[in-house]
Amino acid sequence: MPWEKRGKNKYFYKKVKQPDGKWKKTYFGKGLRAEVESMIHEKQQAHKRKQRDISKQVADAKAAQKRHEKSTSKLVDLMMAGDGYHNPASRGWRKISKTKSKKGANPMDDKQPNAKTHDPLDIQQCIERAKNGDATALPFLKEHIEKNPQLVLQNANLAKRAHYGWIKLLTQKDLFLQECLNKEIYHLQLQLMEQGNGTTVEKLIIDQVISTYLQIYYHERVNMERLSFCSEVPASETKALEATFNRHMRSLCTYSAINAISAKAQIEKAVNSALENLKLAS
Repeated sequence: MPWEKRGKNKYFYKKVKQPDGKWKKTYFGKGLRAEVESMIHEKQQAHKRKQRDISKQVADAKAAQKRHEKSTSKLVDLMMAGDGYHNPASRGWRKISKTKSKKGANPMDDKQPNAKTHDPLDIQQCIERAKNGDATALPFLKEHIEKNPQLVLQNANLAKRAHYGWIKLLTQKDLFLQECLNKEIYHLQLQLMEQGNGTTVEKLIIDQVISTYLQIYYHERVNMERLSFCSEVPASETKALEATFNRHMRSLCTYSAINAISAKAQIEKAVNSALENLKLAS
């Protein structure tokens, strides 16, 4: 404790860490100077406690966002593979090309006597098979998605936790600001959904876009607060902002790509339906 009792009186001592790593006590007595140093010390300790609490909240928010991003990535791969698309080496979503046999070769020759049989219940194996052009895996993937609607629900819950974590960090105890930010996020989600085609995959990506948007907002606010009392922002904070911005841009690119694919699929469906009607009419 900074205040130490000596007899009937209390005296203020301040511990200061020396360059060699040792701690040295500095005596300030019990007068006005001791009271001033005591108030400064209490303020510093309160600031450290607040920073520890904020650091824990940031760590919790980042952990929730990582869980959400991981879940979204798996679900998007699963749903897109079920529709016959994949994203090789993150170069963009494209149709999975069907496996072609060599010219003049007998398809039965490809079957090995000790070949490993496919397990339709292994979803990751089905995704890999679909990416390699095995069209027989697509029905299993679609059936798995239809039979497990809780996958999307669990992802939505992860998204809500991630959003709540960043909103809490941005607003702290300001309930009015919290309500305004919730309204802004709600309108942003509606705007993105109106621009899209309303598919489940798009909704998953929109939640991820919102999470990265909130994180950018938080890092920018922290940087502005730092610049109000110091001349530069720490390199670690700059790197964190750059990494978040890159993730945000990747999420937006994924949203745009899937939006285009959904629109193309709807057009193809409408054209095929029109052609079938023409055939029936003729």
